[in-house]
Amino acid sequence: MRHYFEEWLDKIDVSESAKNIMNEAIVCYKASAYKSSLLFSYVGFQTIVRDRILYSQVPNGIQDGQWRDIHRKLRNDDIWDKYLFDLIQDKNSLIFSLAEDIQTQIRYWKDRRNDCAHGKNNLIDYSHVESFWHFIRSNLDRFVVSGSRKSILERIRTHFDVTLTAPGKECTFIHLIPRAVDEIELTSFLEEIHDILEELDGTYTLFTNKHYMDFWVSLFKLGDTKLNKSLVEMMKNNDDLLRVIIETRPESLLYFAIDPIFIRNLWYEKMYKSFSILSSSILSNLLRNSLIPFEEIDEAFVQYLHKSDDDIPNENELVILVDNGYFDVIKREVFQKKFPLLKFERLAKKLKRKIIQYIIKNKLDDVVVGALCKLIDANKEGYSELIEALRIFFEQNNEKRDEFLRVCNRSGFIPPFSINKK
Repeated sequence: MRHYFEEWLDKIDVSESAKNIMNEAIVCYKASAYKSSLLFSYVGFQTIVRDRILYSQVPNGIQDGQWRDIHRKLRNDDIWDKYLFDLIQDKNSLIFSLAEDIQTQIRYWKDRRNDCAHGKNNLIDYSHVESFWHFIRSNLDRFVVSGSRKSILERIRTHFDVTLTAPGKECTFIHLIPRAVDEIELTSFLEEIHDILEELDGTYTLFTNKHYMDFWVSLFKLGDTKLNKSLVEMMKNNDDLLRVIIETRPESLLYFAIDPIFIRNLWYEKMYKSFSILSSSILSNLLRNSLIPFEEIDEAFVQYLHKSDDDIPNENELVILVDNGYFDVIKREVFQKKFPLLKFERLAKKLKRKIIQYIIKNKLDDVVVGALCKLIDANKEGYSELIEALRIFFEQNNEKRDEFLRVCNRSGFIPPFSINKK
C-alpha cells in the first residue's frame, strides 16, 4: 500500500537524485528502520532545497561572483550540507525569506538528524518521521529563492512553448507560484504570466487553448487564498481571459464567490456589456452555485429580460432558471404588470423568442392570452416582428393554437384574426 507521502512526492517537481533519496527514506520507514528513514528524509529535503538554489536565477543584491561561489560550495560533497544549513539560518539572507519559526524548526530537525547519524540514545520512532514529512509538505514551498519570480516565468515560458515542451505535459512546478512573490506583487505577476501566454499564442484568449485554460483553473485549485484573491482581481480586469474562462470552464465562477460585489456587478451589468452571448450560461451557473442571494434572484431575472440579447437559455440552463422562478418572473414582468414589458416596443422585439419559449413550456391562462390578444389586435408597427413570430409559431403548432383559442372562448377574448383563421 502506497503511503500518502509517496503520492505527494510523485506530484512535486524535484530532481531524480532527491526523489531517489526520499524513496530510500520511504523504504526504511516501511521496514521500521525509523532512524535511517529520518536521516534519508533530512538529506532528501536538503537536496531539494540545494537544487532550488543551483537552478535559480541570481537573486537581487547578490553579485555574479558571489553566486558562483555559493554554487561552488553547494557542489562540494564535503561541506554542502553544513553550508546549506548556514544559508537557511542566515537572518539577513538574500537567498531565502524565511520566518524565524521555520528556521527554529530546521534547527530542531537537524538535531534529530544528528541523533540518527551519531547513534545517540534519544528515541526516534515512526512519529518523528511522520512529523518531519508533515513539515516538508507544509513548508517546502517556502524555500523559494528570492528573485525566483523571473525563474518561474522562464519555466512557464518553456513549459508552454510547443517547440520546447509537448502540449499537455503536466505543469509540475505550479505549486511554487503562490510562494514565488510577495502577496502585494501576485496580481502583477499573474498579469506577466498572461502576457507570456499571449505572446506564445496570441489567439488563445479568443479561440481557447485548452492547456492554457487548464493552467489557470489549476491555479485556482491549489486552494491558496491569497493566490485566488489575486487571480480574481486579475481576471476582473481582463475581459478576454474572463470570457474564455467562463465559456470553457463555467464551474470556475465558483472561485469568484470571494468577491460578492463583482458577482453582483457581473449579473447586473457586466455580462451584458462584455459578453452578452453568454448571459444565459453565466446566469444559470451563478444560480447553480448559489452565488446570487435568494432575495436578489428576481432582480437578476428582471435584468436578464431587460438587457440580454434575443437569445434563449438551452434546455440545461432552462432547468436551473425555472427551478429558481424564471417563468414566474416572465409572467409577472412581461404579461401581468400594470406596465408590462410587452408595452415597450424595443423590449417586445428582443423578447420574442423568450415569449415563445414560455408559451411552449407553460399552460396558457387568461393573463398571458389576454395580453397577447391586446398586443396582436393593436398591430402597431413596432411590434411587427413579435406579432409575425407569434403568427408563424401558432401556424406551426396546432396544439398550442387550439389551447390559445380555448382560453379566448372561456374568457371572452376576441381571438386575433391571424391566429383564429385555419
